[in-house]
Amino acid sequence: VGIDKGFGFWLATETEAQISGDVWGDEMPDGNYMYAYFLTTPPPPPPPPPAVKPMIGKPKATPAAPVAGKKFTVRFPVTSSVDKKPLKIGTAECKTTVAGKTVRHKHTFRGGVLKATVKIPKAAKGKKLRIAVQVTADKTTRKVFTFKVKK
Repeated sequence: VGIDKGFGFWLATETEAQISGDVWGDEMPDGNYMYAYFLTTPPPPPPPPPAVKPMIGKPKATPAAPVAGKKFTVRFPVTSSVDKKPLKIGTAECKTTVAGKTVRHKHTFRGGVLKATVKIPKAAKGKKLRIAVQVTADKTTRKVFTFKVKK
């Protein structure tokens, strides 16, 4: 259309009586005025929020080291790369192995803490427990932690 800033307009109506031929009319706005309509460009949308990358912190273990034949629980603090606060969104996975063999475990991810509990096999004395963790929000972070199993 070629209009880039705005336009003005007015409205006129007219009607004619069929029998008498009288004509009535009205204009908007009254007098020698026009309505002004200005075109504006909306502001650009805000930039998307930064992508959240999970930050997996130093583990806290109970007991301090895994013991053969006992339960071993590790809590990993997980924070957001954006605001450094506990990460409350996303998903987490764990894989636990002793001497390369998979060991069953249970894990939860709540309130910025990934908790993994594993029953250490009795035959694992002196071997290495490996816990591979993965946390995904907008991005994914993976870390591997190794613990020596005590007698």
